[in-house]
Amino acid sequence: MEQRDYLKQHLREVMKVIDSCLENIYAGNIHMYRPLAGQLRILLCDTQRKGDNSLLASTYPDLEVSSLMPTPWSERKSEYIELQKSENDTIRIAQMPFEITVYSNGLVVADLQLASSNLVPIK
Repeated sequence: MEQRDYLKQHLREVMKVIDSCLENIYAGNIHMYRPLAGQLRILLCDTQRKGDNSLLASTYPDLEVSSLMPTPWSERKSEYIELQKSENDTIRIAQMPFEITVYSNGLVVADLQLASSNLVPIK
């Protein structure tokens, strides 16, 4: 089997496991976050050899993804947090680049806020 075909087959298998993990998590089996995390690491982080790219980047080297929205910072209190600091402290509050939605069935989803006009290479 050619290397590119092998990578595509491996990618398909990883995506099937991710799909199964998500199906289980949505059904209330939250312990499935562990195998999901492992598959995401295989997909995005692990390399076959030193100097290689991740599985996704090796399979589709020209793939680009949207970057995250810039992180807004505040030195004042927010709706949920109040900073207690001295004049010399450099503590700030960061607004994370995602929006959390809680559904009536208990499912909690954090949607990333993407800057779709700014694409970055998956590598």
